[in-house]
Amino acid sequence: MRHKVALLAAAIASSGLAQQQSINVISIDGAGIRVDGRLDEAAWGKAFSLTQQSPHPSAMSPYATTIRVVGDRSNLYFGFTCTDPEPDRIAIHTMQRDGDMYGDDSVAIVLDTFGDQRSGYYFRVNAAGARDDGLISNPDDIPLDWDGVWDARVTRTTTGWTAEIAIPVNTVRFDPKLSSWGFNAERYVPRERQTLRWSGPTLDARLADFRRAGALEVPRFRAGTGLTVNTNTLGPASMSATT
Repeated sequence: MRHKVALLAAAIASSGLAQQQSINVISIDGAGIRVDGRLDEAAWGKAFSLTQQSPHPSAMSPYATTIRVVGDRSNLYFGFTCTDPEPDRIAIHTMQRDGDMYGDDSVAIVLDTFGDQRSGYYFRVNAAGARDDGLISNPDDIPLDWDGVWDARVTRTTTGWTAEIAIPVNTVRFDPKLSSWGFNAERYVPRERQTLRWSGPTLDARLADFRRAGALEVPRFRAGTGLTVNTNTLGPASMSATT
């Protein structure tokens, strides 16, 4: 019997702050997502745009950015398409986990999995695939000492770059009774000091301020433990695998 999975279609649109933006759940027959930085699976569906947040809120931007969100029974997947009029100027300064990405082209998401508008999870990927993650307790400061189990891949294109992010739901803690989580997404273009964001496109809004976030309508996942396990294996160089 084929299982049905949930496709979280990202209803990303430029709208005011008077009404909270929402991402709705659509049930479809499952098709796997291969996390390779290429958004070429049919399941990705329709994309919607992010809006310039700074330096000019809601102004037109040459750095057109779209996001897609899909999910199956145990994972959430986020796909970004980042257009750049001068892709050879895309900036990368770090490949380090939890490195300083202030000068790097990057995309990020935040999740409020308990709906308290105060705490949550932060995930950022730069244009080289380096990752930042952390636990949010204050919108003004995000410590990066939490390292969750998740994956991300990026691909450079002739018109910019794309990113795929996969987050297993058992790597985060959440309230299983909730049908929606707080959610926001952004892209940063350092050479222009330009930020594009899904929800809260005003200069006084921060990515981790869940009072300005939108809603991610999620299926009834089984609650995770928030535990992470990293396995490393060492062996002599002569035993390394070949292809």
